[in-house]
Amino acid sequence: MKKIILIMVMILLPVQGNALEFDIWKTGVTKNKVIDTAKREKIELNTHAKVSRGGGVASNEIHYSSSLFQEEAKVSLVFTKKSNVLYGIIIDWRDLESTERGAALYEKIGKTLGGKYIKDEEVAGKGIIRNKKEIFKDCTTTTTKYKGGISTTLFRCNEKRFVNVSYIDSKLEQQNIFEEKNAVKERNGDSGKF
Repeated sequence: MKKIILIMVMILLPVQGNALEFDIWKTGVTKNKVIDTAKREKIELNTHAKVSRGGGVASNEIHYSSSLFQEEAKVSLVFTKKSNVLYGIIIDWRDLESTERGAALYEKIGKTLGGKYIKDEEVAGKGIIRNKKEIFKDCTTTTTKYKGGISTTLFRCNEKRFVNVSYIDSKLEQQNIFEEKNAVKERNGDSGKF
């Protein structure tokens, strides 16, 4: 069984040339390499925080703060469950003081990404956004997707604006799903056979 898992991991690992890049980070590198790079670059990582992503707790994330486009941002580096390979880079700008600041930031990011990547689609939505403390009603979102696994989203709720940029390596994301399913099977042991 372990040989099959190892073979699957090797098949799913991306060719380094296909890696997504943001700043000094490339998808496909190990968590240890990311930590070493951060030390060398004097980036203070928060390796202990657990953050909710998609309804579950993602303990394989590390974070740091950065100033991007003259706004304070949180950068999250997301790793596969078992092999600890970087598969996602998520940048969040929260609590922008005015609608104008949020819209202007979203526009700057769009111009920057649009100059570098091929735009795939733009999707608008409406609904409710929840976090641990609040429920925001009558929210609208605009998401622009780019070829290769990059997207940017503008959340508009009340008078607040939140902007998010995600770099998600789809091959490694599939590897993570495989590793998570395997972890559940291993936890269930023999009881999962019945």
